[in-house]
Formats: sequence, structure tokens, C-alpha cells
Amino acid sequence: MKVREKCRIAALVVVMALVLAPVFTMLDQAKVVAASLSGDALSVAKIIGGDAQCTTIEDTNLILSEFGVVTFDDYEVNGIGDTEGKIAVGRNVVVNTSSGAYSVGSKATGLVAYINGTITGKNSLNFNSKDVALGKDSSEANAYSTKYIVGNNTAIDFPQLKSKVQKLSEQISKTTTQGANANLQSVNGELSMVISYQGNEKEVAVNFSDSDVVRFNSIRAVYFNVPDSCRVIVNYSGTSSVIMPSSAYWNNEQFQQDSNHNKQSGYNSRVLYNFSNTELVKMRMLSFGCVMAPKAKCECIESYGHLSGQFIFKSFIPKSGRLK
Repeated sequence: MKVREKCRIAALVVVMALVLAPVFTMLDQAKVVAASLSGDALSVAKIIGGDAQCTTIEDTNLILSEFGVVTFDDYEVNGIGDTEGKIAVGRNVVVNTSSGAYSVGSKATGLVAYINGTITGKNSLNFNSKDVALGKDSSEANAYSTKYIVGNNTAIDFPQLKSKVQKLSEQISKTTTQGANANLQSVNGELSMVISYQGNEKEVAVNFSDSDVVRFNSIRAVYFNVPDSCRVIVNYSGTSSVIMPSSAYWNNEQFQQDSNHNKQSGYNSRVLYNFSNTELVKMRMLSFGCVMAPKAKCECIESYGHLSGQFIFKSFIPKSGRLK
């Protein structure tokens, strides 16, 4: 499984940067006094936050814009695959591959992993000669450039980050756009979810009900029929499990993998699925767009494929394939 995030400017922040800037400001003003750092923790904080960063990073926007995969608990990888971008893991990375090392950061630069715990499991993580930060040392870190041992919740305080992201998700879930709607329609002979809007807003939010989620879980394709300059947020504040579709279309153009670096791959940064209270998200290992579900375990129900976008979960259990 291959996940690739856009280096330095992650897809989620591209989607939310304008409309949610006041929310980030509000969250980060309500902060405690950051702890002073030293040693490896200080070095890592400076890598992420710049030379002036001498304390625990309080800037939620900065952290979310740096890492393509963010979990607050474990990141468990099963099967052969890789994450091309950067990961920030609140507990441990558990490697359950049957053979060979799981790869992280092949398309990223600098510090490609911040693991608040350590690396455990059957095999090692291959960091492609890039830098890695671990809370606790592990012999399963392989092919790294520099290995920083930072301790627990130092440069990044994951409990604090989790609290802020949950508040952010709840705040986003309250946004809605008049005239935006979601309906089941037959498209090319396949029952699909069609999200439509024809107004002048640049940030468009549509809110799913429990019955909308039941319909959403039954389809494999979602169509966004919206002005080309829009960014779309799909909100769901209920607790039902969500199954992600395996294909997406923007005005009838199919989303493509981030690594294609074309117009169609850019659509992945135009869509945010925000599930503020869901405790389980299921992916079919072909998924496009960003997903934020800070209270959810995400598991994959099919093997092999590509996930393109940014992913923020409580815990993440992908299968064989590629995260883009």
C-alpha cells in the first residue's frame, strides 16, 4: 500500500487554509506554556519548525502541513507496501509484513517520520536514507540517515495535538453551504453519490445525515459536480461507520494518483472528508481525497491499491499497496 503526501504543503491544509485560518488561530491561542527542549528533541523541533523553534511545537497548522499521515495511536502495516510521504505516529508503528521492510518517505525529504513510541513487529521500516525521530530506540529502524531519539511527547505533544484536531474537526463539521447537496444517481449505469453545487462560494461544505452515510457506504464512486475553483468539505458528525468509495470524479474527470502530478491528481487536495465522531472508517485500498477522522480506527477491507491524499486518524491499519 502506498500513501504519498505532498511534501511540506499537505493536502488537508490546501483544502482548508483560507476558510479555517481563524480556527487554527483560535486553537493555538488557547495553549499552555510550551516545554523547553534540548538534545535530539530540540534538533527535531528545529527541523520541523525552523531554527527559532526551541519548545514543543504548538502550531497545529504547521504539524498538519508537514505530515501526510497522522495518527494518535498505532500505525499498523500489514502486507508489502510503502508510504511515499511523511508520517507522524502518536504511539508505535507495528510492522506485520510477511517479508522485507516496509518503506517510508521515498518521495519526501528531510525528516520523514516522527514516531512518538517505537517500531515493533515482524520486520523493519526502511526510511530510504532519510531522517527519522523515535520516542524510544528500535533496532527495526533501517536505512536511515540520522536517527533522533526524542522521548515521549517532546517536539510534538500528541495528546495536545489530538485534542486540538478533535476540536478542529468539530468546528469544521458545523460549516454548511446553502445550495450544496448530495444524492444517489445512476452514472454510466452505476449507482453513485453525486455532490452538486452551482453557486459562487469557493469553500463548499455539504453535511451528511445518518441516512446519507448508509447510501454513501453502498456506492463505489462519488462525483463532484461543482465550479472548478471550489474546495469541497464533506461533513459527517454522527457515529456510524463509514466506507470510502474507490473512485472519484471532478466534473466527470477521474481523480488520479498524486504521483502523476497533473490536473487530475490535484483534485485530491480539493476534497476533505471530515468525520468528527465516527469511530470506524473502512477503505477499499483505492481512495482519493483527504480524510480527517480523529476518533476513528481506519482499516482497509481490500488488499492492494493506492490511497492518494492526506489521512488523519486515531489509528490506521492499511493493507498491501501504496499510500500516495
